[in-house]
This record gives sequence, structure tokens and C-alpha cells, in this order.
Amino acid sequence: MRILDRYILKEFLKYFLGAISTLIVIIIVAEIFELMDIIVSNNVPFLIAGGYFVYQIPYWITQVSPVACLIGVLFSLGYFVYYNELTAMKASGLNLYRIIAPLVLFAFFISIFFIIINETVVPYTSQKAQKFRHEGIYLRPSDSKIKRENIILHGSNRQIYKIKVFNGEDNSMREVFIDTFTKESILKSRLYAKRAIWKNGQWIFYEGVWRAFDKSGKNIIKTEKFDTKSLFTGEIPQDFAKTEKKSSEMNYKKLQEHIKKLENNGFTANREKVDLHMKLAFPFANLIILLLGVPFALFTRHSRKAIGIGIAILISFIYWGLMEIGHALGNNGVLYPWVSAWIVNITFFILAGILILKVKK
Repeated sequence: MRILDRYILKEFLKYFLGAISTLIVIIIVAEIFELMDIIVSNNVPFLIAGGYFVYQIPYWITQVSPVACLIGVLFSLGYFVYYNELTAMKASGLNLYRIIAPLVLFAFFISIFFIIINETVVPYTSQKAQKFRHEGIYLRPSDSKIKRENIILHGSNRQIYKIKVFNGEDNSMREVFIDTFTKESILKSRLYAKRAIWKNGQWIFYEGVWRAFDKSGKNIIKTEKFDTKSLFTGEIPQDFAKTEKKSSEMNYKKLQEHIKKLENNGFTANREKVDLHMKLAFPFANLIILLLGVPFALFTRHSRKAIGIGIAILISFIYWGLMEIGHALGNNGVLYPWVSAWIVNITFFILAGILILKVKK
């Protein structure tokens, strides 16, 4: 690596790492204020509260790194412009593309790095963080002993469970509905029971009724009342006890498997598909936003740092706002999942390219 490349990267990294550190501190302080009442009232030990913040840091870093890239390029290139170092570089025969090449390569590799981190580190640390938050700070029982209400669960055999209360202490349920669907997502049968309990590897349902529907899924063709009914549904008590994992708590493969399970049960899983594509699209925000920051750093030649921070915040808000809009459109099936995840990156990449072309080389 040339001395000039090392110098450019050194200046960039100074602002990049400083921005990440500052943003993480701000997030931690905000979280402390939010959780302070709970921590004090539940007399939470320092190590438990600290464990939550430590395990949450990898996820927070992946979220703020694009902003840090933007701040890094605005301030480092702004520094070169302000002290005429960019002019000196161009006078030595380098054009703008060659000058920003080390920054672009860094942003590309940091994007790949965060894809790997999201696959390996973040799912584990996010699960641990939520365990510290729920069990250590909020003092909620573990999944094996948890009592949950108003559960809706997509089962493994094209079934949807609607349960009023599940008690993990004795593996029992109250007010249970089980809707079974065909491959075409047409209601096939519905079981209702006042209560159910797990015994000898199967569910025993009490005081209920089972109904079968015709091929349209609208008309009842058979009704069977029962006092007790044994049924192995494919789901065990642990499936009802555990809270559903967030996408950040699953890697790409696990999320794919979750989507396949939903689709096998006849569901579209638009939200999960969008989250799957976002696992690849969002890390590349580091590269896209850095490219967009290059022309802004050069257009605002003698701006003060406050203006640079203002530009970074504005661009970030616009980017994340459009990302949220795309996410919502994808979740509701208005856009294809991959389009909703990538359209903002593609748009900003084209915009960055146009603006860079307008800069004097």
C-alpha cells in the first residue's frame, strides 16, 4: 500500500472510529435512562445490567457504521480540501477516483465484514442480550417456566394455533383453537378445546369440538364434540413457551428455514423475506453512503464541522426513512421483497455516481 493511501485511510479511520465510539456511547446513555427505573426498582446487579449492554454492542455497531462511514468521509476529505492537500494530490498527477479508491475499498470490505458479523456474532449476542434484558433486568421467568397469553403460532403441519393462555409450569393451555389448512391455504379443519395438557408425548384436549370444512373452506361438513381427544400436532410445549425470535437473532440460513416453514404452511412470509434480503442489503449501506458523502465533502469546501455533522444527519435520516418506507411496502406485498430491500441502495448508488461525475477531477 502506498504511503498516500495509508495517510488517507489513517485520517478516515480517525473520524470513522471516533464516530462509532461516540454513537455507541449515546445509544448506551439513552438505554440507561430508559431502563434506569426498572434497574433500580428490581435491584438489578451491575454485572447483569452491564451484560445486556455488552452483548448488545455488536448489533448497535452494525446499525451505526454507515453513519460513521459518512462522517469519516465528510471530515477526512473536508480536511484535505480545507488545507489544500487535495489540490496537492491532484497536482502530483492523481485524479479524484484514485484518491478516494482506498476509502471505497475500505467501505466495500467493511460491508462484507458486517455481513459475516451478522451471520456469526450478532445472532448469538442478540439472543444473549435479550435474555439479560428479560430475565435479568425485567425479572421475567425463563422460557421453560414462562406463562404466555394470546399466542398465535404458525405450526409445522400447515396449522395456526390461537391460545388464550399457555402455562410452562405444567405444560397446559386454555382456550385453544387449531386451524389446519391445505396447500392452497384453504381452511381444512378447526379444533377448539377449553383446555389441553401435554402427556406422554402428545396433547390431550378436553371439552371441545372438531369441525371439518369442504373444499371451499367455508362450509362445515362434519362436527365432532368430545370430552377428551388425544392428538400429536407436531408442536411440543417448548414451541409455545419460547418467544418468537427476531430476524436479528437468526442468521441467513436460520431465517431461510423459518421462511420455508411458513411457506409450507401456506403463508407468504413477506416480512421475513424482506428481512432476509436486508441482511445483505443493509451492510452495503456503508459503501453506498460513503460514495454519496464524497461529493458533499467536496462541494462544501470550507464548511465547519457542525455543517458536516448536519449533512451526515440529514443524509442518514433520508436514507433510513426511505429504507423504512421500502421495508413497509415489501412487508405488505406492494413491492417484491428483494426490491424493497435493495431499491434505496440502488437509488443512492446512482445518485452518488451522478454527483461524483459532476465533481472536478
